[in-house]
Amino acid sequence: MLDAKTPDNTLWHTVMDKYAATSARRDSFSQAGFLAAKIFTDTLLKMDPKAINRASVTKAVRAIHGYRTDLSCGPYYFGPLSIHDSNHAARVVADTGTGFKFVGKCFEIKDPELAPILKAETKLHLTK
Repeated sequence: MLDAKTPDNTLWHTVMDKYAATSARRDSFSQAGFLAAKIFTDTLLKMDPKAINRASVTKAVRAIHGYRTDLSCGPYYFGPLSIHDSNHAARVVADTGTGFKFVGKCFEIKDPELAPILKAETKLHLTK
């Protein structure tokens, strides 16, 4: 939720308050951009700086697996598949006028078009 007091959400707010214009929206699009940058940065920080090049970064990104954050319902992966949908869980929230509240728990998206992707993820043990 945009107003959650969880570690990664708090960090997102801190980064936005420090580096973004006050007119920049604090919305799920901004939050997703922050999360993409955080996953990438956390991945690079695990690498030997002397060994960073296009090939090593590509290999490291493709090896992202089980990345957990309070900003998503399940672990994130990138993986070696030619297609994937690493975010196929969701939660519904409602705007209360003074904030947000959960309307139910996280759930897997029931989309038949995900079937081949989920099958491949399961085979590679990329999903929970």
